[in-house]
Amino acid sequence: PDCKIVRILSNPNGSVARLVNEVEGNTSSGSTGSNEMVLSKHVPVEVRIYEKSGAGMEWHSDDILFDPAQVEVVLTVENSSDCVTMWEDVIKGSDTAKRVEVETCENSAILIKAGGARHRVAPLRNGRRVILKFVFIKDGATFIVGAEKHINQFAASRTKKRGKKK
Repeated sequence: PDCKIVRILSNPNGSVARLVNEVEGNTSSGSTGSNEMVLSKHVPVEVRIYEKSGAGMEWHSDDILFDPAQVEVVLTVENSSDCVTMWEDVIKGSDTAKRVEVETCENSAILIKAGGARHRVAPLRNGRRVILKFVFIKDGATFIVGAEKHINQFAASRTKKRGKKK
């Protein structure tokens, strides 16, 4: 969709695209090339609002939808909550993982490589947390066979919500 937020996030010279490309080791951000990370046109930008007691997300790893794997970005827009985001940082050369937790502040971003670190959002007890979640992929990345079902879940959830309003 052509909306202001999508245009901002997909701008190759914008701070989000530059951040993702720098983290991924691409130093030529701003000029589209085969290594450039770009906002996926297939995965919609999601707004998630955590404001009900108990709202959170259990431990999981993000499904790999593209080849090469996508980078999922969580941009905190507002956070007056007591939620913490946690992930497991595998210690190199071992089977052990160290758990890391952070209270995300407004205008902060967490980048997670799909298929990588297990992570969760602890259940909310107080306050409100609003995030944007979106996906960056290597320019020219292809869907992995069967990944369409994950993309199609977004369209299905929008249809269900519209149906409930009638």
